Amino acid sequence: MDFANCSSTLCGTPEYLAPEVIQSAPQGFGVDWWELGIFIFEMVVGHAPFQDDPHKKMYEKILIDDPEFPPQRKVTDRLIDLVQRLLQKDVFKRLGAGINGAVQVKKHPWFSVNIFIFFGLDWNAMSEQKIKPPYKPRITANTDLSNFETYPEEDVDEPPFEDPKGAKYKWCEDF
Repeated sequence: MDFANCSSTLCGTPEYLAPEVIQSAPQGFGVDWWELGIFIFEMVVGHAPFQDDPHKKMYEKILIDDPEFPPQRKVTDRLIDLVQRLLQKDVFKRLGAGINGAVQVKKHPWFSVNIFIFFGLDWNAMSEQKIKPPYKPRITANTDLSNFETYPEEDVDEPPFEDPKGAKYKWCEDF
């Protein structure tokens, strides 16, 4: 692991935390590949693979359990293999966490079939943001929230954060 590119901060959405984050171990790009595995699982199944309340029980599942696809979901062996390899507990064995990690992930058999071939996915065009999105929401202004669902039970009575000079986040302009 390249310790020059590591962090040890406990930060993130609880369901998406990689084992090394929960254990406060050094974290590199392997954390991002873990999160991709969680995201793919959630997109296919409809929920994250490790869920429980309180968070302590969920963290135990992340550290111990393997992801299980519901039997009623028809998923390919290639997809199961991809998710299992992205959700490998040992970061040194995790798909994508090694040298040329993104190349390893892109070469996984799951990306060579399915919609990627149908649509002719061009990884270079995608990284250069030249691929037209399949859906582009209609937005009338920068403050237009019409494409989002409302959750009245989550309304907060606090006034919105105001920073007219933009000084609070000036430090991260080049981040």
